Amino acid sequence: MRTLLATACVLLVLGHASIAQPPAVAPNEQIEIAYVQPSAAEFGAIYERLRSRRVLETLQAFLSPLRLDQKLVVKIDQCGATLVRYKSLGPVTLCYEYIEQVERLAPKATVILAQGPVTTESAVVGPVVQALLHDVAMAVFTLMDTPVWGRVDDAADRLAAFLMLQFGPDVAWNTVMGTAWFLAGNATAAPDFADVRGAVAQRYYTTLCMAYGGEQRKAFKVDPDRSFANFVASSTAGSLPPDRAASCPREYDLVKMAFLNEIGPHLDQVRLDAVQAAKWINFGSAN
Repeated sequence: MRTLLATACVLLVLGHASIAQPPAVAPNEQIEIAYVQPSAAEFGAIYERLRSRRVLETLQAFLSPLRLDQKLVVKIDQCGATLVRYKSLGPVTLCYEYIEQVERLAPKATVILAQGPVTTESAVVGPVVQALLHDVAMAVFTLMDTPVWGRVDDAADRLAAFLMLQFGPDVAWNTVMGTAWFLAGNATAAPDFADVRGAVAQRYYTTLCMAYGGEQRKAFKVDPDRSFANFVASSTAGSLPPDRAASCPREYDLVKMAFLNEIGPHLDQVRLDAVQAAKWINFGSAN
């Protein structure tokens, strides 16, 4: 299970987290990577930072247990837009424009909300991890011919949120809160109802619902000072309505069952053991 889950950590290095000494884990031979040099000078620093921190090489190793029948290309590129939607059998693309937007919207110092703290680090790490996980999930659905009931983008959002909860309270809180901060900052624009993805506000509540549901199902040890239950108890803007919160544990259960049934059989156990045994990253305190 930790194979695809491990993807959640790959871009934590974009914040102030540090990678541990890379363990000897063979990369996934079916995953090809590319850092495409941007033509715009404003993205030059991001390009150099990602390459020097070997973000995509780490991704290859994290995904080593995932058995794929065909090649999957993952690249970081200048897109002319913040996001490029994954197309069947195409590359997974993380855009320099998106990373720049995430960094620009992140608070310059820790913000204390009624529900808990949002750090600069989490506001950068969370949405970047979520975007990568979302598109990797889209690619896996296609390559494994995974049955999806409903909109595939919604399923990818739920799977991304589910995966961010599997590394304990620090990673769960930082990635989910960072994603929520970014989505809340983009929810003020008029929704594009023609988009195949849900409206930004819907994606915000879906992410929080998965987090609250996972917490209720004890997917990780709860820190009383950083509990997703605070989003239900709070009457402030952005809180999770109690009627939606009541269904969140069941929503979490459904995603967990789907992951185990559909993705679990495609994992190489020997490589999975190696990934689980490795110490990949030291995530700094969010406090």
